[in-house]
Parts: sequence; C-alpha cells; structure tokens
Amino acid sequence: MTSALIVKKEETQTMRLKLQKFGFWDSKRRLKQLSAEYVAIPITVDALSWTDLGLHDRCPPCQVEEVDLAPSKTSRLEPPADSLKRHVARFLTDSGRVVSPELLADLPSHWEKHGDLILFSNSAFTSDVWSQLGSPLWKVVCQCLVGSRLARKSSISADGFRSPQVALLYGDNGWVEHVDNGIRYSYDVTRCMFSIGNITEKLRVGQMARKGETVVDLYAGIGYFTLPYLVHAGAGRVIACEWNPASVDALRRNLHLNRVQDRCTVYIGDNRQVCPVDVADRVNLGLIPSSEMGWPVACAALKADSGGILHIHGNVTSKHPACNNHDTDDLDHTVTEGGQGHPTFSVHKTAALMTQLNTACTCNNKHVGRCSENTQEGGGLIISSEIDRCHFEHSRSNSKHSNSNSKVKTKVDRRNVSCNKKLRPEWLSWSREVTVKINSLLEHGKNTWTVTILHIEHVKSYAPHIDHLVLDLDCRPNI
Repeated sequence: MTSALIVKKEETQTMRLKLQKFGFWDSKRRLKQLSAEYVAIPITVDALSWTDLGLHDRCPPCQVEEVDLAPSKTSRLEPPADSLKRHVARFLTDSGRVVSPELLADLPSHWEKHGDLILFSNSAFTSDVWSQLGSPLWKVVCQCLVGSRLARKSSISADGFRSPQVALLYGDNGWVEHVDNGIRYSYDVTRCMFSIGNITEKLRVGQMARKGETVVDLYAGIGYFTLPYLVHAGAGRVIACEWNPASVDALRRNLHLNRVQDRCTVYIGDNRQVCPVDVADRVNLGLIPSSEMGWPVACAALKADSGGILHIHGNVTSKHPACNNHDTDDLDHTVTEGGQGHPTFSVHKTAALMTQLNTACTCNNKHVGRCSENTQEGGGLIISSEIDRCHFEHSRSNSKHSNSNSKVKTKVDRRNVSCNKKLRPEWLSWSREVTVKINSLLEHGKNTWTVTILHIEHVKSYAPHIDHLVLDLDCRPNI
C-alpha cells in the first residue's frame, strides 16, 4: 500500500504538477482512478493526513489514503547493462558454466548501436569462454539488447587507410546506415570509419560553397564532406579522391543513396597521382593529424587563372615549444594587408620569412639538397620525384634574384583573423606557417599569388592541448 492524495478527476493534472513542484509526487507509482469522480495520486511520504503534508497555503485540502498502486512503466525498466548481465548469467547457468565475477566483469557496460548492429569496445567479451559458447550466446545478447548483429572493435589499423579493426561476432555483414544532417551515410563498420565528431564542420561545409563551384575533396573517405558539398551547398561538381577501396565502395553507394551521383567524379588512388590540375574553385583537405602531404596537390588543383579557396585540416598542439611562451602578435612577419582586413602574404617575400621561422620543407625534413623518399607501411605510399623536390630550396634560390630591401616587415593584427573560438597564439602561429608554405608551393607557376587567411575554425579538442583546426585560405593569382 502507498500513500496517495485523493483528488477530483478534473483537478488531477493541476494537483500532480503542484506535488511535483514541491517534491511530493511519487513517479515510481501509477495514478489510479478510484471512481468516476476521484483519482489517487501517489505521494513520496507516508502521511497520515493532509495536515502532515504541510501544504495548507499551497494547495486546496485533499484526502490522504493508503492505496494499492501499481509500479509505473519507468520504474519497471531495468538498465540495459543490468539486463544483459542477468540474461547472460542465466545462460551460463543453463549451459553448465560457473557464473564467476570475472566473467560478469567482462560484460560491456556500454555500446554503440547502429540500427540493428550493436558495436562493443575491445574491452568487452575478451574471455575465450564467449567464443566457445558461440552463436547461442550471441543470440541471447541480441535478444536482450534488441539487435540482430554484433561486432567488437579495436584500435585503428596502421595500414595507411585508417581502417578500423572490427570483428563481426554475429550476423552476415557489417553494413550500417547513419543519417547526419539529412544526409544518408552507409558504410561497413568492419572496413570503414565514421567520424560523428565532425558534425560542426560538415554543417559549415554545407553553407560554404557557392552554387556551381567545382570542389576537389582530396581525402573523400565515405563522403564526409563530399556529400554536404553536393546535398546542401549545391556545388556544381565535386571531384572526390580516395585510395581506400572499402571507402570508395561506401562513397559510391552514398552518392546513389543521396541521388547526387551525377555531379560527382570519383578518382581512385593516391591523390598525388590521380587528382586533376587547374580545375578547382575550392579544395578540401580533411585529413588529420596533418594534411601536409596533400598541399602540393591542392595548389595544383586550383584554377590557374582565378585561384580559389583551400580548407586545410590539422591538429595543433597548444603551448608549442616554438612559441616560447611569447604572444605571436610580437612575431615579425613579411606581409601586406589584404582586402577586408585579412592578413595576406606576398609570395615574393616568402623565402625570407621561411628562413626567419626556420621552417622545414613540406616533407618535414630539413633541406639537404633533395628530400629523401618517404614511404608508409602497408599503403605502399611513395612520394614521386615530381612532388618530393624541396620547395624550400626552390624559394631560397628564387629569393636571390629579389631585392631584399623591398621586404615590408609588419605585424599581423590577430583581431583581423576570424575564429569561432577565442584565438590562441599557437593557432595563429600554425596558420601563418601554413600560409607561408602554401605561398611557396604556388610560386612555381607563371604568376605570383596572394594568399589570405579568411578564417580559423575550431572543430573539436582531443586533449587539453590538442585541437582539430581548419584553416580557410583564399589563394588568388596576381594577374
């Protein structure tokens, strides 16, 4: 029996809200209609009378009685992890196994659900006992968690494709579908990754491109940014470069799912070998922790006569040693002030600035006449002879013919650089270094170029001092 307030039927909702406001409503019990005129509302205290509640001046007087009230639906719900533990323990007992604390501790307390596929972390179901029990066990787990397929993940593979290490425990395939901002993404969890943490950047991408633009997406994956450019931004054409066959399969499927396959051309392979040149109004470089190996390709992809915009992703460490705890506003830079107050860098003065910053070349090695070849295990990634030439040396040799006295030394006002978060000195320093290197890459054509920092976007933080940033650079030839 439970203490309940007896109220007139037409006053039930009003009184329930008042009891809830004052902390007297017992949500673990259900209301009960006693007659055509009266309803019993469960209360949280064992009161003998209305007087004991102390609500004389807050609510109209009501009768308090002991009533048999059924538990509410919410109180009958068992936490999923507890339910799983109970069902598995029963299965172990029925199978003649000992229900040990170690086995129960090996069960997951949380998981991801992708439609009917349930994905566990690598810390769950690690005992050999589970694999010995096999399909009958997995069927019980599926029934308990309301799914039909099970998988367990591990760390990301170091195969050059960032392939997930996921094993299918139960079911015939790992294909799932995820809807993000109205876009359908389908992928095989055992072969591809899906980064749900980049939603803010995907939303921004959908608002950036102008209708009819040609966009090059150098690290397209399953279409994280390719699809927002097509579906929401209205890009006229997207050239998607991707070298992971599994991601290409998912990308092509997603293009058809979202009915934008007619406006996208997929290039399969290393983007340094397959990406077309002189085609793009905009280039997306969505690779972290660094997309630097794609910078020469991105610069070559821009339209030679009109240029375009680069969106360069990178992870930036705060409290970087190069900053020496000094505000980067105090660093001298060879710059000219661009339109709309944005800091711009003149390509003729790049070499002196690179020397000033002691900047390494694009392969991250100090110049030794020619950069050594770089390879990546598993992916067979080799920088071709046309790409691995040290751009730093080229800019130095060109600078011998320029007049060093024409150099304009000034300071970039950080207030002119837009950012969606409070701009940190390390972010600005990284942006300047990237801008200098992009200038160095662009100077190989007939024209000089002006590169303008448009915006620095903070996407997310991985740790207290590691931030995923996107640098928006406007690159225009000086014709």
